[in-house]
Amino acid sequence: VAADDVVRLVLLFFPFCALDNQAPPTG
Repeated sequence: VAADDVVRLVLLFFPFCALDNQAPPTG
């Protein structure tokens, strides 16, 4: 896996993880 791909994945997924951690559990 290229380093650029890793950076892209981190930038794509980190915001979602941060939102999930801050948001209250639903359901």
